[in-house]
Amino acid sequence: MMLLWIPIIIFLIIHFSKDNHKSIYGSGKRSPLEILDEKFISGELTEEEYKRKKDILRS
Repeated sequence: MMLLWIPIIIFLIIHFSKDNHKSIYGSGKRSPLEILDEKFISGELTEEEYKRKKDILRS
């Protein structure tokens, strides 16, 4: 009987740890424009680089 519960418990732990990871860190599916905006806001890109890359993404 104990052998039946072990796989169920392992499955539940894995399943809920994945859901918890997504809820804490988001789904991880950001659009390229969102990533570009974040890089510009953080100072990784100059205004010129930002505009040029944004135009490329929108075309």
